[in-house]
Amino acid sequence: MAQGLYKSGEIIYFTYQAAAVLSGAAPTAIVLDETGAAHSAQTTAANSALTAGEKTDGRYHGHFTPDAEGRWTVLIADKNGEGEVTKNYNVCGHNIDEIGDDAATAKNNADSAANAAQSAAAYAATAASSAAVAAINTPASIS
Repeated sequence: MAQGLYKSGEIIYFTYQAAAVLSGAAPTAIVLDETGAAHSAQTTAANSALTAGEKTDGRYHGHFTPDAEGRWTVLIADKNGEGEVTKNYNVCGHNIDEIGDDAATAKNNADSAANAAQSAAAYAATAASSAAVAAINTPASIS
């Protein structure tokens, strides 16, 4: 299993900040998959999102959805040649939230089992004590 912060099959969002707040910076993205090859479907999705992204402050927002584990890369450049960025995303089979949720569930289950065992031990001790007291207070029959 790959190590990473992002989960395969879930959307990864990114932001590109243009070098200046320019009208028509029109950044384009290339999404490279875990093999280092350009992933055409994810590149198309990323560019569609960038085109529709907020541009008033020079920030462009995009996203893609990795379909396999490994290191994915987004290369973004604007047509003015004044800015470019490369960002790597380590994609794995689980995201941090799922791992945290699973750990919390396991801890809760362990705590419940420990509490049940402690209650059972206390009940057994009480039963043993009651049996001992009953044995002392019951007269032996003479045959």
